[in-house]
Amino acid sequence: MKKLLSDLNYLTYEKQYDREYTKINYNRLIPNMLIIYLIEWIVFLYSDLFMGVGDIILYFQFYCTVLIPIILFYYKKFDSTSIVILKLLLYMYLLGIILFGIALVFSTQHISDLVHMFMMITLGVCSIIFMPPKESFFIIGLSTIIFFIGIPFFQTDLEIVNVNKLNSFIFNLIAWFLSCNLFIFKIKDLYLHKELEANQKYLLKLSQLDQMTNIQNRNSILDILSQEMNNANKCKEDLGIILLDIDDFKNINDQFGHLMGDTVIIEFSNKLKETIGSNSLVGRYGGEEFLIVLPNCNIEYMLSIFQKLKDSLHHIEIPDKRKVTVSAGIALYENTNIKDFIKKADQRLYEAKRKGKANCVWRD
Repeated sequence: MKKLLSDLNYLTYEKQYDREYTKINYNRLIPNMLIIYLIEWIVFLYSDLFMGVGDIILYFQFYCTVLIPIILFYYKKFDSTSIVILKLLLYMYLLGIILFGIALVFSTQHISDLVHMFMMITLGVCSIIFMPPKESFFIIGLSTIIFFIGIPFFQTDLEIVNVNKLNSFIFNLIAWFLSCNLFIFKIKDLYLHKELEANQKYLLKLSQLDQMTNIQNRNSILDILSQEMNNANKCKEDLGIILLDIDDFKNINDQFGHLMGDTVIIEFSNKLKETIGSNSLVGRYGGEEFLIVLPNCNIEYMLSIFQKLKDSLHHIEIPDKRKVTVSAGIALYENTNIKDFIKKADQRLYEAKRKGKANCVWRD
C-alpha cells in the first residue's frame, strides 16, 4: 500500500514532464500509425474477404489521409508547438482508431457477436501511448459510452447486447488501470532520470571545484586552459594566463597558524573572483598559487587585472597588520604546448619574486 501511495505521488509531476512524455508518444505513434495506414489500404483491396467492411475502412483511411500529414507537420515543429495542439492531434487519432474498431464490431454483428476488435484496439492504445489518468479515462470512457449506445442498433439479441456491454466495460476498465500504471511508471522514470542527471551535474561540479576556495581546482583549470588554447588556434585569437603566488605565505602559516593561512587563501580567492568576474576562468593551481585564464586579451589588459587585484588585497588583514601581497608571471599563448605555456608564466613569476615580490613580470 505504501508503495502504491508513493508511486501515486509522482502524478504531481505530470505537468512538469508533459512535453517529454508527449514527445515519446509521438515517437511511438508515428511508425505504428504509418504501418496501420499501409496495412488498411491492403485490407481494403481485399475487403470482400473480410466480411465486407470496405466502406468502413475507406472512411477511416480518408480520416487518416487528412490527419496524418497534420500530425507529421507539427511533429517536425514539436519544440515550438503548443502542447495543447500536440495532445489534441494525438487524441484525435487515438479516438479515431478506437471508433474505427467500434465501427468494425457494429458492422459484423450480423455475422459474429464478438467485440474483440474494439477491445484489442483499446488495449493497444493503452499499451503504447502514455496518457494521464484523466485523459485516458476520457478517451476510454467516451468510446465505451458510444459502444453502449450503438450496439443495440446492430445486435437484436438483448442477451448478447448485455454480455457485450459487460465484457467491454470490464475489459476497458482493465485497460484504463493498465494505462494509469504505465503512465505513473513513465513519469517516475522521467523524474528519476532528471534527478540522476541533476546529481551527476552536481557531482561533476564538485569534482571541478577546490573545496576550500570554491573556485576551479588544478585539473579543472588546466582543462579550461587546454580548451581555450584549442579555441585560440581555431579562431586565431590572443590568449593569456597570469600565474599568481601569495607572497610570504609560509611565514603567515608559521607565525599565525594554518587556520589563518586558510583564511588568507579564501579571502584572496574571493578577491580574485571579484576582479575577474568569472569563476570558470580562475583556479587554484596548488597551495598558495593561482592561475587566471584570459581569452582574447592583450598584455595591457592583463596588467590592469593584476593591478586591480593587487589594490583589492589591502582589505585583507592579518594579526600583525601586515598587508597581503601577491606576485605574478604573465604569458601570452604562442602556439606552444600547455606545459611550456605555463612554464613561461612560472619563470616570470619566479623573476617577480626575485625582484622583491608584489611585482608582475610579463616579458623576459
